[in-house]
Amino acid sequence: PEEKIEKIEIPLVTEEILPEDMLEHEEAAVTSQEVLNSLKNEMQLDTKDYQKLYQSIHSLVLGIQNAEVTITGVSTEVDLFQGVYESEAKSIGYIFAQNSAEIMILAEYDTVLKNENLEITFVDGSKEKATIRGIDTNTNLAVLVVNKKDMSLSTQDVIGFLSLGSSSLSTLIASPVIAMGTPLGHHSVVYGMITSMDTVISMPDRNYKLLTTDIYGSSDASGILMDMNGKVVGIINQSFNAKEVENLISALGVSEIKAALQRMSNGDANSYIGIKGADIPTEVSKTKEVPVGVYVTGIEMGSPAMEAGIQSGDIIIRMDKSKIVSFADYGKVLNTWEPGETKDIYLMRKGQDGYKNAKVQIVVGSW
Repeated sequence: PEEKIEKIEIPLVTEEILPEDMLEHEEAAVTSQEVLNSLKNEMQLDTKDYQKLYQSIHSLVLGIQNAEVTITGVSTEVDLFQGVYESEAKSIGYIFAQNSAEIMILAEYDTVLKNENLEITFVDGSKEKATIRGIDTNTNLAVLVVNKKDMSLSTQDVIGFLSLGSSSLSTLIASPVIAMGTPLGHHSVVYGMITSMDTVISMPDRNYKLLTTDIYGSSDASGILMDMNGKVVGIINQSFNAKEVENLISALGVSEIKAALQRMSNGDANSYIGIKGADIPTEVSKTKEVPVGVYVTGIEMGSPAMEAGIQSGDIIIRMDKSKIVSFADYGKVLNTWEPGETKDIYLMRKGQDGYKNAKVQIVVGSW
């Protein structure tokens, strides 16, 4: 009998500020008197100290590079004279998880989509075939798998794995980060800091936090953003940059992507309803007498939500037996639903006499 392969589990819930982050934050919050006292010591820095700083950052990069792989895709093309030829495309991927039989590699979906054969080159130069396990069109990400039985033990010993951090920490703003992958349009590493994390990208059934930096790179950049603890905080994605800042490196927050990574790694289908939504601020709920829940800002054409009769302006307050007070709650519940299931969604719908209760039945779709 075939060996049962355990499912990949990625911790999805992260505290707003982890204990170790809180400790570092408290240590950094020195008083003005302490600053004055340190100035009295007349500490002098020279070029050696500057060099040590960059050597420390370089050591973090080296630690991650063992998880970096080169993905070579081979596709068959037909020229104008009906001649058949093969073309190759290369991109960077990252090993982020494993089970007893396979390792999982994070890749950009559009770079592997058209390729019939995918080959992975590991840090030691060894090469193995890979297959696509799952895709997420919202984030343009794919998960590739390589069978461990095809890999040598020496390769398995030398490869590394990404450590996934959190993009929900308020302490990230103005903190230094390292961009790896192809931030300059080719294999490269650059340093900078996070300048903004207020923008929310609304997509069907998912909202993503956009991390922007002061790093000037390529409009076609890809890769990861890593903090100074060696943890990934974002996946580089330039698709959502405004025209005036199209060359500044931006990334989708890793906290919002973890659920998708887990689904793709396990080959699970993406549950789909087709709702775009937003949280209702507490002050708006109180002053405008708007119910607490998820405000539906849009419905995808032909989606299960449209077929069920959900409308823009509705407020989702409950999904089956789960109370909904935020779009994060909506996403967590949807992740537990399976395609094909019939579920109840409870709404508040505005009419001439104010908001009234409504209930719809929806058949969960997939994509």
